[in-house]
Amino acid sequence: MKSFEIFQIQFGLLIFIYGRLMLKPDCRYPKLVSFFFVPQNVFMLVLFGDFYRRTYLSKRKNY
Repeated sequence: MKSFEIFQIQFGLLIFIYGRLMLKPDCRYPKLVSFFFVPQNVFMLVLFGDFYRRTYLSKRKNY
């Protein structure tokens, strides 16, 4: 499994887990933590996707 796929799975799971905590009203876990972690993980996923696209998917012009 490629490292990019592992990072996608990791960020996706964290977004899913903390997103569910925000939407579950009877959960006693502090919702403030979820409000920080969900946007942070979405931001990291977007940044990593942009890095991957620019580094590995763009045509190499240096050759």
